Amino acid sequence: MLDWTKQSVAIVRGCTKRRLADEYDAAQERGEVRTQGGNQTSKAEVCGPAEIGLTHKDIHEARIVRDAENADQGI
Repeated sequence: MLDWTKQSVAIVRGCTKRRLADEYDAAQERGEVRTQGGNQTSKAEVCGPAEIGLTHKDIHEARIVRDAENADQGI
């Protein structure tokens, strides 16, 4: 792959991870997905990461990318 293509792919991946973190956190605030340590038995209709095709690692990595980008724009 060309260098500019690799850079473009890295930028797109960073943007998608940032968006994933934002959307997942917003869904947690709306009560659409479980929160860490939340009462998981009382809301059976609320799904977790596995039910929507994600892992906890995916969400964690996305939050790391988002938080790093927020702390230092353009990294």
